[in-house]
Amino acid sequence: MKDINWITDYLFICSADSVIQVRAIADAIAENFNHRLRSLAGYQEGKWVLMDYGDVMVNIFHEATRDFYNLERLWADAPEEQISVRGLKCPKERKTYKRS
Repeated sequence: MKDINWITDYLFICSADSVIQVRAIADAIAENFNHRLRSLAGYQEGKWVLMDYGDVMVNIFHEATRDFYNLERLWADAPEEQISVRGLKCPKERKTYKRS
């Protein structure tokens, strides 16, 4: 994302079906991601949680909110990188963007 965005190296976008699930994903990332969390926004509302780790920005959406903002469209020119979590691959239609 270096050529497109100066803010971060990686942009991670995921979603859940409920506010409780959005918060649970945020909690799991905060507990297991080995980076210092610089900023957290939207946790109480649970519609869009933004976790700023400096070189990694995590966006966790309630599904309807994700559809409304459609960040994938905004970052469509960024290179895509598929990731796996504990052996599970991300669905093809969900993208993680890597700074090039």
